[in-house]
Parts: sequence; C-alpha cells; structure tokens
Amino acid sequence: MHQQRPARALQLFTVLALAISGALSDFASAQTFVDRISNDSFRLAVYNVHFDDLFVFSGIAELTRFVNAVDADVYAFQEAFNTSATAARNLFNQIAPLATGSWQVHRGRNQLIISRYPLSLEETNVPNGTRGIAMAQVDLPDDHFYNDMYILNNHFPCCEREEQRVEEATAIVQWMDDALTAGGNIDLTLDTAVAVVGDLNTVSGPEPRDILLDGFDGLRTDWDGSSMTDANPTHNAMGLEDYTWRNDTSPFPPGILDYVMYTDSVISIEYSFILNPSTMSDGELNATGLFETDMMRTKNVNLFDFDHLPLIVDFAANLVVDLIGDVNHDGVVDFSDIPAFIEILTMGSYDAQADLNFDNVVDFLDIPPFVAILVGQ
Repeated sequence: MHQQRPARALQLFTVLALAISGALSDFASAQTFVDRISNDSFRLAVYNVHFDDLFVFSGIAELTRFVNAVDADVYAFQEAFNTSATAARNLFNQIAPLATGSWQVHRGRNQLIISRYPLSLEETNVPNGTRGIAMAQVDLPDDHFYNDMYILNNHFPCCEREEQRVEEATAIVQWMDDALTAGGNIDLTLDTAVAVVGDLNTVSGPEPRDILLDGFDGLRTDWDGSSMTDANPTHNAMGLEDYTWRNDTSPFPPGILDYVMYTDSVISIEYSFILNPSTMSDGELNATGLFETDMMRTKNVNLFDFDHLPLIVDFAANLVVDLIGDVNHDGVVDFSDIPAFIEILTMGSYDAQADLNFDNVVDFLDIPPFVAILVGQ
C-alpha cells in the first residue's frame, strides 16, 4: 500500500495540473485584442458611420455587434446626418442597456457623442468655424481619474476643400487656447484632458492635423504649452497598418483620415487599435461576435472597401492617491520622506500626508506613527 501512495499522489497532481492548464487555456482563448488591458481605463471609440449606415434598420445588427464587441464608454460618431440625439439614445438603451440610468447623447451637425457618463459644456460650433462640431465634457469616474475629458468631435470638409479644413482647424485651436486660459468663451478646469477626434479628411496633406496638434502663433493645444499627441493606432493592435480609409477600386492609396489627438501632459494612452474585422482570425470573430464583413462598405470579402474604420483608444486611469506618510509626494513612503517631514514639523506647517495621527495638526505626536510606517517598509 505504501508503494502506491506516491503513484496515486502523482496521478492526482497530474489530473489537477491538466485541469488548471485547461482552464487557463480556455480563459486565454477567450481574450482577444479587442479586450481592455485594465478595467480601470476609459475607452473612447471614434467612427465615421457613412451616411447613417449603422443607424438605419439594415445596419442596426452591425452596430449592435460593434458596440457589444468594443464596449466603449464614449462613442464619437460622424456622418449621423439623419439620426437625432433622442433616436441615438433610445437605440443605445436598447442594444447596450446600462446597469443604471441612460446613455447621454450630444449632437452637433452630423456628429454624435454618446456617453455612459454625464455630459456637460455641450457646444455645437466654434467662433470663426466653417461648420458645426459636437463638443462636450465627459465626467470621468472620480475613483480612477482626477480629471474629466473634453471631447471635440469633428467632421472636416471633404475632397478639394483644403482651405476650409485649414480654416476649421485654425478656429478649433483658437477655441482650445481659450478653453485652457482664463476668460473668453470657455474655461476648462485646470488639467482637464482634451481629445480632438474624428474624420479630418486630410486628403491634401497633414496641415489641418498639424495645426490641431501644434497650435500656432503661441496659441496652446496642451496645458504645458507643448503639442498634443496623435494616438496613431494600428490595425487590430498588430503594428502593421494604420490606414483608416481604403478602396481597392479607387486610384488613391489607403490613407489616414481619422484621428484621436489628446493632451498628453494630463492623460496617457494605455492601449489602442483600429478595428478591422476582415483580418481577424475565426477565433477572434467568434469571441467578439463580429462578422468578417463588418466595417466594409460593400460587404464583399474579396474587396477591401473601407469608407472608414473605427479607432479605439483606452486612456489609462490617472488618479494620484496620496499615501499617508508620503510627505515628499513621490508615490512611495520611504526614508526620503524624512527631510520633508522634519521641515513640516519644524516650520509648523501642515500636510495631510504628515498628519499620521489624523488630528489635523503636524506635531511631535506624529513622530511615533511615522517611524512605525518607515520601519514597516
């Protein structure tokens, strides 16, 4: 009997190992590039839906697949010409009902901002602009973000109207500089994240994009005076292709028409991709519920014809949690906090991270708990 116990234990161990391995394998196979890296991130989806294609009866099934697969917090759509804010809200409440409350929708010209979070500062134009724009501030969750995000959802003029595109970009930069400085038409709270998104129709070159990124004549597009950053996602997060428009029956090569630009001084990207179901594996399609022809204008698997492809960007949670004892505010409690603690103590000043006994004053009574924290590191 004693000879059989090791063998029996080995058998049980093997069965357990195989079971765990199988479970992990099943879990891994259920994950695709569409999934978020972190549940704490804020996901923004940007998509030109081509003349309401996803909001008419024949396109609602594809819209449902897209929304269920992407599961974004905010959708910025363009070319929703005949879709009202009320119709969009009702549709989203049907195809992607929230646990509580209703989707929030703001419409400007043919652009929609559809958000699971509250919207404010809603505007539909900028001074000196050439066309309407959908702008709104999204109230990001306070438990993960110390700031909110102001979104400018654009649809720039098409084709040979480069002068109008430059004029629109110029007007938007003037509005952004106004938003980042006190006075004028709009004042954003300090360090509010800003995202300029949408279909810029940059068919004649990058000048409109560059104006939005860099500003001009001292006008700011980011809080620290630097340029905004272009997210520049790639197809299915593979890093190989980054075009958002392609038509193989056209003489024009594939190109980037759609953008997500953001203020990188106050928020960062955790993950991003351009959704292209035509190059997804069968396993990825099955896991996400998407069809190979989704996002194709002609729905022909033998013809690459994308009027636009969706951009998906996950912004990383950026809540800064002040640790008790982190007197120098470097994100960690260690011996480098001692000089800062001594300075506060001797100067008679106050810092909540130095108030170790929570009596709203920093004095010698805080020394024992501060030492206890340091020794416990």
